[in-house]
Amino acid sequence: MIRQFGVGTMIKFAEDLFDNIGIKEVGKTDKDKSAFVLNEDQKDVMTAAGFEPGKGGENALLLSLDAPYDPDGLKLEISYYNSIRQDPKRSPETRMGRDIVHWMNQGDLIAIANIGDKLFTWKVQEAEIMLNELGNNVATEANQTDLLAKARKSKGKPPKQDRIVSDFLRNASVVAGVLSRAEEECEMPGCKVELFKRKDGSTFLEVHHITPLAEEGEDSMINAAALCPMCHRELHFGAQRLEKREVLRRAIVEKEN
Repeated sequence: MIRQFGVGTMIKFAEDLFDNIGIKEVGKTDKDKSAFVLNEDQKDVMTAAGFEPGKGGENALLLSLDAPYDPDGLKLEISYYNSIRQDPKRSPETRMGRDIVHWMNQGDLIAIANIGDKLFTWKVQEAEIMLNELGNNVATEANQTDLLAKARKSKGKPPKQDRIVSDFLRNASVVAGVLSRAEEECEMPGCKVELFKRKDGSTFLEVHHITPLAEEGEDSMINAAALCPMCHRELHFGAQRLEKREVLRRAIVEKEN
């Protein structure tokens, strides 16, 4: 399933979570100069986090920016500095260099945000990660005192929103066939999780595509497995998910052959 929240909603998520946020579109000049020129909102974020730019490239302040929407925990090592102008009458530009230059493309909306002294960045138009995953990534990196203080300010019921959901039309016979093949056991080799029962007495299992449909995987018995919720989540988000994917693939191929 692909959840399309839209740029406005993703910005709302960010405003709820971060202390300050600044967003700017990458222009041709940014790419031509091989340096991202911050706008005023982004400079305010940096100042609020306690960082001021170095003077000139050689004296740049070196920092690490976390990308909370990246499932693999991307970190960008950046330089932060005021450029030295040849014309002394011109004000220096506040820029970022190094990893951010290679990561960004013209037209990207680059967000820079902070919680306390911890800095984060992401491409707004690509930020379609589930909210709980965003929260987990930020919780791992942010200062706990700052994060809890902000979270505890939230009161009352949340507003409602309209949402567009695009989903694959999965074959019901594949789902039923996989669950039948599993015989009420998780198909991940070596799984020792104690399974729980539904109200009707059947064992709860989730059907997982070994190669995800979003990665051009087939909706077929050979590419699907019945998993317990723990194994299912691990195969989506675990550090060893790709290795475990291949272990599961071999097990299902053996069953099907």
